[in-house]
Amino acid sequence: MSERNVLVFSNSHYADAPYDKWLEGTGYRLQMIVSASKAAEHAHLPDVSAFADYWNNPRIEQTALEIVNKRPPAQIIARCEPDILRAAKLRDIADVAGQRWHSAVVFRDKVAMKTALAHHGITVPAFARIDIPLDLLHFAEQYKYPLVVKPTTGSGSVDTHVLRDDQELQQLLDRGIRPHTEVEQFVDGPMYIVDGLVLDNELLAAHPSRYVNDCLSFRATHYLGTVMLGPDNPMRSRLVEYTRRVLARLPTPQHTAFHLEVFHTSDDDLVLCEIASRTAGGMIPAALRAATGLDIDRAWFHAQMGLPQQTPLPPAGQPATMCGSHVLIYPRQGTLDSLPAGAPPGAVQHRVRGTAGTRYDGDNRSGDWIAGYVMVSDGERAAEQAVHETAQWFEATTTWKPLQRKEPSCR
Repeated sequence: MSERNVLVFSNSHYADAPYDKWLEGTGYRLQMIVSASKAAEHAHLPDVSAFADYWNNPRIEQTALEIVNKRPPAQIIARCEPDILRAAKLRDIADVAGQRWHSAVVFRDKVAMKTALAHHGITVPAFARIDIPLDLLHFAEQYKYPLVVKPTTGSGSVDTHVLRDDQELQQLLDRGIRPHTEVEQFVDGPMYIVDGLVLDNELLAAHPSRYVNDCLSFRATHYLGTVMLGPDNPMRSRLVEYTRRVLARLPTPQHTAFHLEVFHTSDDDLVLCEIASRTAGGMIPAALRAATGLDIDRAWFHAQMGLPQQTPLPPAGQPATMCGSHVLIYPRQGTLDSLPAGAPPGAVQHRVRGTAGTRYDGDNRSGDWIAGYVMVSDGERAAEQAVHETAQWFEATTTWKPLQRKEPSCR
């Protein structure tokens, strides 16, 4: 019965992707490879291998290959960024259906992605791969500041730098540029996101939202949120059709979730930031589920497994009747002294990851939030207000102790 095995890579919290529950009664057997930080949440499962340094640990690939060679799986599942390429390469090796390497690289590597889309007429910012520092210096001579330097396969705004002048450029050069990096022109304008689902090569769900703050400015405000666009927002239908065009010009898998980010400029242009063949991070999937009833992760998983969908899927162009929103709270610089108990009025779901007594340095990536809240509102304006009010509630009910500076030694 080796064909009934399912190999799953997971750097997710169990509550976000309870694969065993989604497979109940199907006869499939899970083989899980998880991050060591999530091992306790998956301890009830019979076949789990846990690894530290989940993004970079080569023993993950070694273990996965051993599993594939010993018991070829019926499917290989990946939900998070570092696993997309791992799973695709293994599908190539074991000839397992699903997203293959070529598709995964185009969705994962920002230079390959922008190159492919620009070739097909989708507007992207000017960009260049940085192989050596001279590539960045030459780009800076060609284009005006600000410039954005970021990893080609990064996520969560890790190692993303906005360079506003020659001095900041020199500071980055002095620190050193990491391998696998790109530079692109900064795009001035609000960012929209579209999250959805492709099943059997058809766009079956597409839900546009907009950021409240964004994945760079949250460091100053200490919170980041999203708000689903209301049915009367003229950008909603435009973004759905834009998403359809982008997906049609990429090697999109037969079944995939996706998370698209796009800028809307003052000239009324849409300029792609990036698109990923996975579900969004944070609590965006939870906000969509609360507002629409669609669990994108479960629907995507069932499609890959060839299992029937548990809930009907509305047409991609049909707007949600309610507006979901979510807000993530980020730590300040200091020691977290106390956290609020429970959730604020209006929150339909919440998750607290911070712990009293923990010291934070304030240098956060967008995945380093300490609390998250999901709200559902009757209208886009009310949804945005809920984001701000929830952040204010958290601020008012949380206490921080400033970092203690060490006194100079008299010795």
